[in-house]
Amino acid sequence: MTTTTIETNNLTGVALDWAVALCEGYDFQLDDEVSGPWLIPQPGYLHDEKPLKSYSPSSDPAQGWPIIERQGIALRQNSNGKWYAMARADAGDGQGMQWPEFTAQGGERYGVLSYQVRKRRQRFDGETSLIAGLRCHVASEIGGRITVPNELLA
Repeated sequence: MTTTTIETNNLTGVALDWAVALCEGYDFQLDDEVSGPWLIPQPGYLHDEKPLKSYSPSSDPAQGWPIIERQGIALRQNSNGKWYAMARADAGDGQGMQWPEFTAQGGERYGVLSYQVRKRRQRFDGETSLIAGLRCHVASEIGGRITVPNELLA
């Protein structure tokens, strides 16, 4: 299996669903008999106490929203219709919050001076609130870059 490392903020479709499945501890197989790759959970996985037949949290609110709510991910829509998501730890507890794309807090140090820090992404964007929120979840659990099987990136 060949893989590609991409920015978490660029995950879409089945690649995003696969990354969320990793975060949730699911073991999946790929099936591309219908119309491209999609995820089939191994027997025994339940969602709302029913057997889970397919897994697509980035397009199925019944699967995606419980994750976003459980993680306390903050969401907002800008005036152009793009959605932003930020993890609870980055959003803080205040009523007014800033939505900068990058922060030095928790960034990787590359020198001894206080300003020698590589900023990390803290705001994740998406065409829908589900996509933005789940990208944020994956980044919080796995990191800003993820290695994905190439067959999921088609």
